[in-house]
Amino acid sequence: MRIAIITSLNGGVGTFVSQLVKELSLYEDVEAIDIFTYSDDKFKVPLQIPDSKVKIVTNGSRWSFLPRLLLHILRLRKYDIIHHISSHVAFFLVYYIVGKIWKIPIISTNHAHPNVRLGKDQGIVGLLERIENLFLKFVVYRSKKLVVLTRTVAKRFEEAYGVKPIVVYHGVDRERFKFNESKREKTREELKLDSNTVVVLFVGKLWEHKDVLTLIEAVPKVLKKCNNLKVIVVGDGPLYNSMIKKIKELGIKEHVIVKKFVEDISAYYSAADIFVMPSIKEEFGLVYVEAMTCGLPVIAVNGHVVPEIVGDAGLLFEPRNSDDLADKIIELINNKELYEKLRRKGLERAKRFTWEKAAKQYYKIYKEVLNRR
Repeated sequence: MRIAIITSLNGGVGTFVSQLVKELSLYEDVEAIDIFTYSDDKFKVPLQIPDSKVKIVTNGSRWSFLPRLLLHILRLRKYDIIHHISSHVAFFLVYYIVGKIWKIPIISTNHAHPNVRLGKDQGIVGLLERIENLFLKFVVYRSKKLVVLTRTVAKRFEEAYGVKPIVVYHGVDRERFKFNESKREKTREELKLDSNTVVVLFVGKLWEHKDVLTLIEAVPKVLKKCNNLKVIVVGDGPLYNSMIKKIKELGIKEHVIVKKFVEDISAYYSAADIFVMPSIKEEFGLVYVEAMTCGLPVIAVNGHVVPEIVGDAGLLFEPRNSDDLADKIIELINNKELYEKLRRKGLERAKRFTWEKAAKQYYKIYKEVLNRR
């Protein structure tokens, strides 16, 4: 079986691709996995190349991706499967045409979901939303198999398009993400945090929907009850400057540590005491699972995929409500019994999510499609 993966290596998608190909390469009848990709240096995830079966055919910026893909168009005919993995659906038309000409089935893993706000915006924003939705419809109806990351997102696709996608959960790299006492001590020492400091961690791109500002606004409210609080924000993005401005306005600079990038994010999970993700929209939310695997209680919004992924292993607060978030942080700090209960539940719940299981499901999808061709 020869597989072409056309994708991005940015952020969560890049992590997904890296782990998936690592597991798929272990199957004996997988002869080759060739990756056609683009990535932005700021958000790029290093690809783990497990053996000679896997190679990157082309990589570069997003803007040069289409011409580079067209240069390799004839190469695509030698594959048994084309696997489209991306939240950006506009390039799908190219490999759909290729698939039709050479009768190659296309599997699509969609990291986007139907735009529920479609039609509410006017002007250029509304136009772009409509164009994006047209491309997404094309992907939905023309993929041989459509895969999404959660049942929550699958339900939205079914409501919007009348299709039933296959749900395949992400996994977590358990060798990398696990509590490590020596990393905890070293990281806290580097950050000048004593043993009594309560550390709240946020990890993610600073997009608007991640809503890091609600966390920042909650800090002064928590400090009224807990003055040994430190919030660590790991991430960069469009809201970075607004976040820094808000930190200065609230006079909490000494209580917030900001890192645009860190070499070993697992060390920061180990150094933290509580993980907070105020995001109002996720297709899966790998950081929830990473945090639980490292033994961190999770505080997240009550909505989208959180109840499905985090379940009863975390505390939920109302979206964009900094008062509610502050109350939940204070509750976890003061209630040691609850803290330990959520920590244990998180460790157990995280066991559900493995890359081995995800790869096994994709391998089964590939085989089914090829047998029906």
